[in-house]
Amino acid sequence: GWLAAALFLGNPIVVYLAGTGYIEAGFTLFVTAGLYALDRWRSGGGRGWLLLAAVLVATACDVKYLGLFFAGIMGIGVLLAGGRGRPVSARVRDGLLFGAVCLAFLAPWYLRIYAFAGNPLFPYLPGIFGASIWNTGGPPEALQLHGHLVRWLRLPWDLVFRRDLYNQQPPFSPFYLAAIPVLLLGAVRDRWVRTALLVTGAYTFLFTFLPADGRDRKSV
Repeated sequence: GWLAAALFLGNPIVVYLAGTGYIEAGFTLFVTAGLYALDRWRSGGGRGWLLLAAVLVATACDVKYLGLFFAGIMGIGVLLAGGRGRPVSARVRDGLLFGAVCLAFLAPWYLRIYAFAGNPLFPYLPGIFGASIWNTGGPPEALQLHGHLVRWLRLPWDLVFRRDLYNQQPPFSPFYLAAIPVLLLGAVRDRWVRTALLVTGAYTFLFTFLPADGRDRKSV
């Protein structure tokens, strides 16, 4: 745990963002704490941990829309926890509890956005909620699917060495590049490592569809 914290805090981009008014540092901490609380619940720590996980990930969603991805992933995790031996009724009960707590902590902020902008996900989804002055046309980096796949595969390298592609922001630590083979080996041996890499991979691939910005990848 200490080593993981040191590696994270040793990232140039983390040091940079921690000294600015950007919100990504807080967002990252809420997501991390939420995942930790969910893991404690999954390991038999009691329903209080499930409630805390819902509060924390909902707060991450309040900080930034990207938290919605983790709220969805954690909701799926609640439903799948316990394996086949867990009764369906328990899955549904815990899933509804998790969702209700998330909604309770999401609603004030997203209703406020809706009240001011007429779109709870402003400025996204203009086709559903209507256009705004923030919508300047189509996505500036529209790619075919293979283009997104290429960007996704190049992402670890680009975040370290291609700063020109990410607004010239400070790079990620090169340690992560060296750690990729170790992570892949761990994924072969440990299903929890596989799960973590799957979530990380899905997150990074999903956000190849957004304009390139290293801040949005920091939480992984």
